[in-house]
Amino acid sequence: MPPSKLSPTSSLYFPTVFGPTLHHGTKTKMPSSCSIPRTHCAHDLFYTPCHITSTLLYPSLYPDDTYRTIHPDVSLRMIPVNHGKHGTGQYESSAFFIRHDPTSAEFLFFGDVEPDVIASTPKNIDIWRIAAPKIPTILSTIFIECSWPSGRPDDILYGHLSPEHLVAELEVLAAELVKIRTKNNGYIAARRYSQAVTDNEPDDVDLRPARKKQKTSAATTPAAESESLTGALTGLRVYVMHCKDTMTCGLPVNRLIVEQVRALVARKGLGADILAAEQGMRIGASFDMSDATHDILTHHAMQRYE
Repeated sequence: MPPSKLSPTSSLYFPTVFGPTLHHGTKTKMPSSCSIPRTHCAHDLFYTPCHITSTLLYPSLYPDDTYRTIHPDVSLRMIPVNHGKHGTGQYESSAFFIRHDPTSAEFLFFGDVEPDVIASTPKNIDIWRIAAPKIPTILSTIFIECSWPSGRPDDILYGHLSPEHLVAELEVLAAELVKIRTKNNGYIAARRYSQAVTDNEPDDVDLRPARKKQKTSAATTPAAESESLTGALTGLRVYVMHCKDTMTCGLPVNRLIVEQVRALVARKGLGADILAAEQGMRIGASFDMSDATHDILTHHAMQRYE
């Protein structure tokens, strides 16, 4: 199943044994998702009973701090996210931190997800705070949806992202990264100071009291914040998936959306590499495109912001 077509519950399937008449495997889902086939599918509501020649196992995953093994050398941690609203509350989806255990390398894979800015209870921020300390050495790749092209009104996002909202989420991630790096830099400076004093080298240490921070006006604050995020996501690859075809742009919608996201990321100077998740592609390989095609897509993307 291609990454862009995972169900709203973001289930992951890992085949383990293949044979001429037998196909065993495990499919991991949230407990609420597991209850659906038990309640409905097995009672003739979805399909007519037939001779079963295959087996699927549904071990439940729970949102916690635990990485659970789902395949040899592969484990994951599930985090709940929002996927829009219904009459009585929020639709729930998931994001997965997927880890290659022998190397500890990870990537982050989102199911359907709505922006925190319009969610009743923001949940994406929790994921960004978990991811930030790992970027880019442990976690260098994110797969995330961006269903709609630029300009989609918030009231018809239906629990999905547009380029503006995706880049806003990436800015939140960048801000979390900057906080961590600033804190780490302060810790390193304190260590150096402590070491210099221990080594009886006070002349090498600036002991002057720190200057009081100058107050900044509301007009200068956004520029300062933007500057602080410059290059924060360098080394991070973001694969955009789950793009919904509007049948109106005349271009492959995933390419159009990717160029729109890429243009916004470049304008804000975040430094992330934005790629399209193409069906059948190898993870880590980006698609090739001619210079002419790239120019056309870039022109269409930038028209939104001129």
